[in-house]
Amino acid sequence: MLNQNETDALVRQMAERIKELERFESLVKLAGTMAHDFNNLLGGIYGYVDLARDNCSDEKIKTYLEKTVTTIERMRTLTQHLSSLSNGKIPEELLNQE
Repeated sequence: MLNQNETDALVRQMAERIKELERFESLVKLAGTMAHDFNNLLGGIYGYVDLARDNCSDEKIKTYLEKTVTTIERMRTLTQHLSSLSNGKIPEELLNQE
């Protein structure tokens, strides 16, 4: 059985842990919001790069635009992972990494 001092210490520890979890939850929500906004921005960038690529006749520039599209797609994947994590889900690709 716990005495009063031990009980008080346990209550303080639990209260501190609850505060830590609340801060973590706030960070997770912020990360999800930022991932959503970032993904929207990437969509706009992707659209303009895609238009430029489709209307470009210079092969060297087209190659750079293709690399840009590839990078944007990787960035989209990362933001989708972050968004999934903020919703409490672990993306399948992350589970299968060694």
